[in-house]
Amino acid sequence: MPRSSHTYVSKVVRPSDFDDFWKAVLEQAAELYAVNCLMCHGPTAGGDGIVGLLFQGYGVTPPPAFDSDRVRALSAGEAYWSVTNGFGFMPAFGNLLTPQERWTLIHLIGLSSEEREALLESNGG
Repeated sequence: MPRSSHTYVSKVVRPSDFDDFWKAVLEQAAELYAVNCLMCHGPTAGGDGIVGLLFQGYGVTPPPAFDSDRVRALSAGEAYWSVTNGFGFMPAFGNLLTPQERWTLIHLIGLSSEEREALLESNGG
């Protein structure tokens, strides 16, 4: 007899474990951000990283803040595509990060500004 999807999902991540699972995903996202994104997008994803500020000094548009209308208008798939293939001056991370790591970063982008700032600040951002 085939298992129901509920049975399968409950064996993968039990509801009681979901908070711990989600916390681990977000902690990984913060670590990936610190290594790969912070220098351009800034300590709390405000678009004010050291490289982004240098862009401004050269008259180049700096990286967008994650709360900008431009980033908020992206679907998760569009954001994933941008991280994978690069966009403008942003390099492609498709050969540097695994698909899972790239999706983990997309979760970070989707957080509210308060949640994201608290997470990044608590992880040394």
